[in-house]
Amino acid sequence: MNALRKEINDYINLIPDKKLSAILPLVEILAEDSFIVETNLTKNEKEIIKKGRIEFDKGNYVTIDQIK
Repeated sequence: MNALRKEINDYINLIPDKKLSAILPLVEILAEDSFIVETNLTKNEKEIIKKGRIEFDKGNYVTIDQIK
């Protein structure tokens, strides 16, 4: 096991079982060999992302501690 994989595993081992479901979608995506990062977003998609970033900067998001 390389150092980076070990470090990630060490962090995962620190996460309580009830919170592991929060990272499952991300892990599934990263485990895929052929996932695509879309770079040709529509004007509407860019606007949605912009609004999301504004809301995030205001603190309007759910923290990992709030996930049950």
